[in-house]
Amino acid sequence: AVGAAYTNVALLLIGICGFIFVFVATWGNGYWVIVTEVTAAGGPRFTAASQAAASAMLFTAGWLTSLTFQSVIHAGGPWSITIYAALAAIMALYAFALLPETRGCTLEECAEKVRTA
Repeated sequence: AVGAAYTNVALLLIGICGFIFVFVATWGNGYWVIVTEVTAAGGPRFTAASQAAASAMLFTAGWLTSLTFQSVIHAGGPWSITIYAALAAIMALYAFALLPETRGCTLEECAEKVRTA
């Protein structure tokens, strides 16, 4: 039921733990792998700056999510969280459509794939 998470503590805890599990199993770890492999394309001159910029964007996105979460929930109710779900779906589409496959590749091979893409 809509609003059940407000009154059902067990449902709220299951939702929070489910989110944490899915995040850690996907973007939580995947982000660091992607940043390392994709920024290798810039060579040693730009790798550190690229990784710093990507990490800054990750923490900025986390800060914005934390900053807006309560306001969004209060303004739109429990279903308004689908805004965050839609953003996660867009990130998944980006990952599947635009990021090169790097499984089993060395960093040099990853860099070559990014350069030629």
